[in-house]
Amino acid sequence: MKIEIRNTSAQKLPLSLVEDFFERLHSANYSQDTIAGYRHAVQALVATVEEAGIDWQKLTPEEAMALVKLRSQNARYRAKIFVGFLVERGLAAPSVGPSAAELSRNALRSEFETYLRTQRAMSERTTRHASYMARRFLAFRFGEGLDRPDEIVATDISDFLSEVLGRRSDFRDKTLSTHLRSFFGFLFQTGKTTTNFAKVVPRVAIRHGTRLPRHLSDTDVEAVDLSP
Repeated sequence: MKIEIRNTSAQKLPLSLVEDFFERLHSANYSQDTIAGYRHAVQALVATVEEAGIDWQKLTPEEAMALVKLRSQNARYRAKIFVGFLVERGLAAPSVGPSAAELSRNALRSEFETYLRTQRAMSERTTRHASYMARRFLAFRFGEGLDRPDEIVATDISDFLSEVLGRRSDFRDKTLSTHLRSFFGFLFQTGKTTTNFAKVVPRVAIRHGTRLPRHLSDTDVEAVDLSP
């Protein structure tokens, strides 16, 4: 990744421009919790860019993701969306073409969405939310690399849930477990995994602060492996 560093003091984004971005989110009916998450990510990105003297005009959305040092994958994604907004205003560099990994992930999500619509008769809203949760899991498990569903193991799911459950704002959506079961059921039914990991996801409501075991017992794993 090549990011241009200026020898002069970094250009600061006008506050009004940054607030225009948040106003767009508000107009799109994003919740206050989600907007607060975007604000946290944008503040982290702006601080890094201005401290390092990076030229906004040379910064791509993908490079912005790498600059955000927050743990959350969502924060990096939100930084990318913000820089995409700047690209529309001519204040940042446009994205390069999607990588093979991005194209593969997009194709998998598209197939999953079609499955939900045609085989599960899901609404567009439910389909979007389930696809979003699938993206989050894939990003957690495979990062920016190529998705390999056949390499997923049960502990990936418990680790993902532990990560998500530690973030209070994620629990506006009470259907987290349902979306995950739909995704893992899809992977199994389409032959992308040989184990039906939908059976690993808790079938009860899961909330912030819930503690999940990081490892399933040998009996639990065997029960999943033998289940149809």
